[in-house]
Amino acid sequence: MCRRCGLGLLPLLLAVLSTTTFVITYVISFLRNDTSWFPTISDTADRRPESNVFGFLFNFCSVVGLVTAFVRYLQLRHDADWNESDRFAIIRLNKVALVFGIVSSLGASIVANFQVSITHV
Repeated sequence: MCRRCGLGLLPLLLAVLSTTTFVITYVISFLRNDTSWFPTISDTADRRPESNVFGFLFNFCSVVGLVTAFVRYLQLRHDADWNESDRFAIIRLNKVALVFGIVSSLGASIVANFQVSITHV
């Protein structure tokens, strides 16, 4: 095990936290008989309290994703200083990747906060 992993654990934290979010939401909805044995994410986070748990934890996932994207941006910006031949391309692609990271984190926050409850007639 690495003793000095530091911020390299952010992507692992993001993966574990998002998986834990889906599992906790599924377990709550299954124990309350709100869904079938193999539902979609939309079915498990449709009613309260699993909707509230999903929103809270997925907002935290979006913040961790944003921090991960920004740390990766800083890492590649530092690495671009040492690369003489491809510096311009690395800097440009790095900025594009940061924009995608910001947009995906914003999208995850929107998904967490604006859940649609579909009532079956």
